[in-house]
Amino acid sequence: MSDGGISSQNRNAQVSENVVVWEGFDGVTFQVYKNDGNGQTLVSTGSNMNNLDPKIHKGVIVWRAFGVVTFQIYKNDGSGQKLVSDGISTNNISPTLQDDKIVWQGRNSDRLWQIYINEGEEGQKLISTGISIRNNFPQIDNGTIVWQGLDVNNQINEIYAFNCFEPGEIFPPVIPTLGQWSIIILGMIFLIFGVSRINKRSSTTNW
Repeated sequence: MSDGGISSQNRNAQVSENVVVWEGFDGVTFQVYKNDGNGQTLVSTGSNMNNLDPKIHKGVIVWRAFGVVTFQIYKNDGSGQKLVSDGISTNNISPTLQDDKIVWQGRNSDRLWQIYINEGEEGQKLISTGISIRNNFPQIDNGTIVWQGLDVNNQINEIYAFNCFEPGEIFPPVIPTLGQWSIIILGMIFLIFGVSRINKRSSTTNW
């Protein structure tokens, strides 16, 4: 797949429909390459440094690369390298894709990790709009995007989801804590006790 005369330190290989992509060192920086059965060719045709983490789906290749001041997300669908992340986030990493939907994590203006998507014409959009921070490791399948985030209320890592076809973030179910369960159970006991007292009083009155 890789030609030792073109690149070295070849790593992080991915494959889709018999097309293999990977990152390799060209003597100056890391580049993204592919082999579709016709030999090794360069995918990252821009002037960026450190082209890393390539992913491929149906001939479209995405990766992250260091731009002027930060990591950005790029793609090559066979017509040359194009910018995917359009500036509303920094430190853009962990790209993945399905069809025309490219997803990644990046830092917002408050330096919080958020999840973003680019579906083409509308450009980059924020999708992690809920109560979580440290949103990481996005994955996509059949239009559903999932990721890990830290719930700011209970400080627990939760799994979140977003449906591209029915937009709206899906939050994890609210599970009471141990202390909350204690209050709930105590309230139920008082309720049962109160109902039984009322029933007993009613029975006494009827006699």
